[in-house]
Amino acid sequence: MVLSEKEMIDRGVDLVRLLVRHGMGLSKAHAVLNRIKAGEEVPVELPHVGDRAELLANLRDLKVDASIRGLPPVPDAKAVRERQGLTQQEFALKYALELATVRNWEQDRTRLSSSARILLCAIDTYPEMMQKLVEIGATDR
Repeated sequence: MVLSEKEMIDRGVDLVRLLVRHGMGLSKAHAVLNRIKAGEEVPVELPHVGDRAELLANLRDLKVDASIRGLPPVPDAKAVRERQGLTQQEFALKYALELATVRNWEQDRTRLSSSARILLCAIDTYPEMMQKLVEIGATDR
């Protein structure tokens, strides 16, 4: 979850208490408060959240925006490639991937890691941007 200030926080002590109640250490909770008040978006892990909806409501009451972050669904690697009309080799070359990796993804020989899931979703959603990143990386060498 990522926390940020929705409007000026006037109940900082209550925010620190809420974070501590959900498993964050006191000094860490205080540091999070200070970073939020400084205008940062702060990623946090709260290990003891029972009711997520209640936590989000409590954070809203304290003038804190909370966005939940998570992994995208597992993409179909073959479908991502086929939507671009590319062969496995062309896809690997276009996005600076190993051909064996592309084959393994498509044949479900290896489970997609978190990074691979995000990468494939990014390629599927923003192919031009991902191509540009690969081009920039090639010119930096």
